[in-house]
Amino acid sequence: MNNPYLDAVSAPVSEAERDQIATRHGVIVAALDGFLLGFLRREILTNRYAWTIPTEHVVRRLAQLSPICDMGCGTGYWAWLLRQAGAEVLPVDPQPVGSCTNHWHKDPQAESFVEITRADAMSFVVPASHALMLCWPPYGEPMAMDALRGYRGQHVIYIGELGGGCTADDAFHSELATKWHFVEELPIPQWWGIHDSVYIYRRTAAS
Repeated sequence: MNNPYLDAVSAPVSEAERDQIATRHGVIVAALDGFLLGFLRREILTNRYAWTIPTEHVVRRLAQLSPICDMGCGTGYWAWLLRQAGAEVLPVDPQPVGSCTNHWHKDPQAESFVEITRADAMSFVVPASHALMLCWPPYGEPMAMDALRGYRGQHVIYIGELGGGCTADDAFHSELATKWHFVEELPIPQWWGIHDSVYIYRRTAAS
C-alpha cells in the first residue's frame, strides 16, 4: 500500500522539512530540541496528510466496513488509502483544501488526494448503507454530534481520543458511549502527547 504519510513519520526529519520549519517559524532548526522539532514537524505533516496516522493493517480492517462515508475528510488522505484497499468511499468536507478558510489544513500547498463532496455534517445526509467515519472531528465543536445525530446506518468509525481529549465534544462522546455498542479498537501510531486510536461501533437495537 502506498502510504507516504507513514513513510514520512517513520523517517528522520528531512532537509526539506527543516527548511520549511526554519522559513515558517523563523528559527534555527539546529538549536531546537527533539520535542520542539517533532512538534513543528507534526504541523507540517498533519497539514499535508491527515491529523492521525494510518497503517495498512488498520486501513484494510476498515475497508471491510465498506461502503464508508468519510465525513470531514480534510485532504481525503484516509479515503485515498481506503480506496487502495478496495473500499467504496464517499469523502465529504465543508471546506476545500488549500483554501484560507480551511483551518485544519491551512497550508496553501496542501492538496486533496481525492475528489471531495463539499457539504457540512448538519446538512449532508449520509447514506444509511454506508459506515460513518469521523477522523479527528474538531475539538469542542458540534460537527461530530451533528453527523451522528443524522446518521441512520449501522456502523460508526471514530478516529480520535476517546471520552474527551482533543477531538469532538462532550455530547458526542456521551452519545457514543451510551447509545452505540463498542466493537473494536485498532491502535495506530501516535504523535507525542496524543492518545488517539481507531474505534469501531455498531448501532444498538435501542438506538
